[in-house]
Amino acid sequence: MSVFQNINPQNLEDFWKTREDLSPAVVKLLEAGTGFFDEKTDIYAGMLQKWQEKINLVASGTLNDILSRHFLDSLQLASYLPDPDQVIYDFGSGAGFPGMVLAQLGYRNVHLIESDQRKCVFLKEVARQTKTEVNIRTVRIETLEENSCDIVVSRACASLDQLLTWSHKALKKGGKCLFLKGEKFEEELTAAQKKWHILLQTYPSCTRSGSVVVEIEEFSPLK
Repeated sequence: MSVFQNINPQNLEDFWKTREDLSPAVVKLLEAGTGFFDEKTDIYAGMLQKWQEKINLVASGTLNDILSRHFLDSLQLASYLPDPDQVIYDFGSGAGFPGMVLAQLGYRNVHLIESDQRKCVFLKEVARQTKTEVNIRTVRIETLEENSCDIVVSRACASLDQLLTWSHKALKKGGKCLFLKGEKFEEELTAAQKKWHILLQTYPSCTRSGSVVVEIEEFSPLK
């Protein structure tokens, strides 16, 4: 029995329709995404539940709502990613959210950055069993090459200040950040603005009240 047997893809499809700036390539991915919850995603969710018993991959309290808290939360980023061929770094990927989900949706150059070898073993096994093409890199974020990616995504990894520090090095000129943040985002923003000049937009999360998608296209350290 599918763990997603009660999914109503119309809810997410309606959310995507509110975005009018999507490229044809991404529209194609999102149309396919209405049928996203298939055997591949069932395998992923089942592995997450099994491996969670041995490795702390996600907050245990979220396992009762895997669909919304992890898969839909990750999928919503697709509506802010205009080009499926751009190089995407997922900082502190952990259990693979959001990067693995984006790769499964069809983004072709996703890099899951995770320093914990045990979590990388999990990610590699998910990729193998679901036949997902994704780059899994067991490295520390601060060791990444300069100017090497177009997009940085992250969820539940670090403070905004720390994410900007890492992103400032890794992003190519013209790149952007997409961060999934919770109720403490305003506190993080206040702290980060003491060190950074930031031009950003926030959008309400489509999966959790009080959470936001943070889109940052320009930022620089204060002098």
